[in-house]
Amino acid sequence: MIADEVKVFLLACIAGGGLGLVYDFLAGVRLLFPSNRTAAFLLDGVFFVVAGWVSFRLFQAVSYGRVRGFLLIGEWLGAVIFRLSVGMCVRFFLFGAVQRLKGIAHIVHFKSRKTV
Repeated sequence: MIADEVKVFLLACIAGGGLGLVYDFLAGVRLLFPSNRTAAFLLDGVFFVVAGWVSFRLFQAVSYGRVRGFLLIGEWLGAVIFRLSVGMCVRFFLFGAVQRLKGIAHIVHFKSRKTV
C-alpha cells in the first residue's frame, strides 16, 4: 500500500496542476485586454485569492491546518509539471481561441462602423 504521506503529496501535486490550469485560463482572459495593467493586476489578484483558498483548504483537509513543507513542494511540482506538459497544449488552444475571438470582434466592429 501507498503511505498516507505519499497520497497527500500526490493530492498536493494535483492541486498544483489545477492551479496551473486556473493560471493559464486567467492568462488567456488577460490577452483580451492587451496592455491593460489594471486588468492584469485584477486577474493576478483573483489568481492569488484562488490559490490561497485552494492551499488553505488542502492544508486544512489533510494536515489539520498545519503548513507542511512537502505539501508546498507538491503544489509547486504539480504546477511545474502541468505547465511543462499539458499546459503547453492548453495554452496553445486557449491563446488560439483568444486570437479568433479578437478577429471576430474586429470584423464585427469594422462592419458596424461601416454601416453607420
